[in-house]
Amino acid sequence: MLCTVIGRDCKFGENVNLKDCVIGNHCQILDGAKLNRCVLMDSVTVGSNCTIQNSILCHNSMIQDNCNLNNCQVSYGAKVSKGSRLINEAVQQEDS
Repeated sequence: MLCTVIGRDCKFGENVNLKDCVIGNHCQILDGAKLNRCVLMDSVTVGSNCTIQNSILCHNSMIQDNCNLNNCQVSYGAKVSKGSRLINEAVQQEDS
C-alpha cells in the first residue's frame, strides 16, 4: 500500500493492491482487487479481482466482481455490474 490513506473500519480481502489511493470510512475491498490513483468515499464496496485506475467512487457505490474501470466516476449509490469494462465513463444510480 504505497502512499495510501485509509479511513476507519475498512475491510480488505487477500492480495489487495492499493497505490496512491484515498479510501473512506467503512469501505470493503475484496480479494485480488487492484486500485491505482483512486478516491473511494465512505461505504464503497469493490468486488473480487477488480482493477480500478484513476477513478472516483462516491458514497455507497458498489463495483461487482471482475470489473475493470479506468478514468471513471461512479455516483452516489450506483452499481457497476459484474464483469464490466469501462473507460472514461460516468456511472449514475439507476432509477427504481
